[in-house]
Amino acid sequence: MSHKNKSFSEFSYRHQARIKAQLKEQSISTLSFLGQYDFIATKVEVFNTETQQYDTFQHIDENELPFTQSNTKTLTNEDVDDINLWIYIKDKFNI
Repeated sequence: MSHKNKSFSEFSYRHQARIKAQLKEQSISTLSFLGQYDFIATKVEVFNTETQQYDTFQHIDENELPFTQSNTKTLTNEDVDDINLWIYIKDKFNI
């Protein structure tokens, strides 16, 4: 019986783990475009129609997320005016 005719559950547990690892790597590659917009796919949930079960590929552990520490600051009216001025200049001169 060729591999293409086998259902997922007919593979050994070790082979299933290898297939899942390959799928995880492919999903990381496929979702890499999200980085262009400063998004990170932390996990992907997949559904196996044969076994009727969900599986989750953990791409990044929550403890590994690259959050930046920043001190939040309340904007003053002067800060808002400065921002609006820069936006006006940007729009006025097509910068």
